[in-house]
Amino acid sequence: MKSDLDSLKEKASSIVKRIALDLDISLTMNDDIKTDDLFKIMDIRFSENKETFIEQFLDYIFVINELQNKNIFFILHMKEFFSAEEIEKIVKEVSYKEIIIINIETHEFSEQISCEKKIIIDKDCCLLI
Repeated sequence: MKSDLDSLKEKASSIVKRIALDLDISLTMNDDIKTDDLFKIMDIRFSENKETFIEQFLDYIFVINELQNKNIFFILHMKEFFSAEEIEKIVKEVSYKEIIIINIETHEFSEQISCEKKIIIDKDCCLLI
C-alpha cells in the first residue's frame, strides 16, 4: 500500500502544481498523505449493509483502529444505544484486538455490567470510586 500512496502523492502534487501555474498563484502543500486521508479525498463512507447497529459500530471501531492505529475510543452514552448483553459482546470483540473503550455517562445506571469498571467524577471534579 505504501507504493500506491507514494504514486498518489506524486500525481496529486503534479495536479496541484499545474493548478498553481494555470492560476498564477503561489501555493504551499504538505504531500504527506495518510491512509485515512483517502476517506476525505474520495468521500468514502461506510455502506449500511450490516444487519444490526452493533455490527456497524464494531466495523467502524475496527476500521478506525486499522487505518489510524487508534486503540482507545471514547464513547458518550453507550448504555442508551446498547443493552448490557450487547456491551459485553462489544467489549469481548474489541479486547481481541487490544482496543479499549471508555464509555462516558452523565447519569448513573442501577445495572452494573460485569465487564465494566465504574469511576464517578462529581461536579467538583472529585474522583469517587
